[in-house]
Amino acid sequence: MLHQAPIPEDERERLDQAVKNYEPYATTLPNYRKDGTFYWQGLKLSPIFDAASQLENYLVIQEDVTDQKEQQRLIENQLDMFEAIIRVTEEHQLLEYLIDRVRHHLEGEVVFIRLSEPSEVTRFYSKNVKKPTREFFDAQQPGSQLVNDLCEQQVLNKIDATSSELAPIFKQQLGYRSL
Repeated sequence: MLHQAPIPEDERERLDQAVKNYEPYATTLPNYRKDGTFYWQGLKLSPIFDAASQLENYLVIQEDVTDQKEQQRLIENQLDMFEAIIRVTEEHQLLEYLIDRVRHHLEGEVVFIRLSEPSEVTRFYSKNVKKPTREFFDAQQPGSQLVNDLCEQQVLNKIDATSSELAPIFKQQLGYRSL
């Protein structure tokens, strides 16, 4: 088998047991190409027997299943979010949960700022937001330049607001460039 990453011990035992018992085996393993890029490797192994039921060969199929694995992850994420929308009755809990799911999907820090009006600012943070990021946004009180800029431009009220629209605002604030 062409596998660069170490195979987990429990998976190695399953493989050994399947070979020992002449049984088919299938799994998905994390792997790395020779250039170091990550991918998910689908591995299927099937014994082939001759007419006398003696093991003759093994058929091994290896394939890159990264796209399928990513699709599966996205579907699971969406199902989790829909379940949360149905299950959670408190808006605050729902926002915290959805922000954490977005963080998980984007693999980054997520800060959600709700501007009901210029005098009311509510912040929600994903669990992985670092202290300097949290301190920066906590310091943005009603009337601060950042809050005023956001309210004036109504950037956050636009459904299609993108990080490229928000970036110029944050770059003006204390050199903050996480977006």
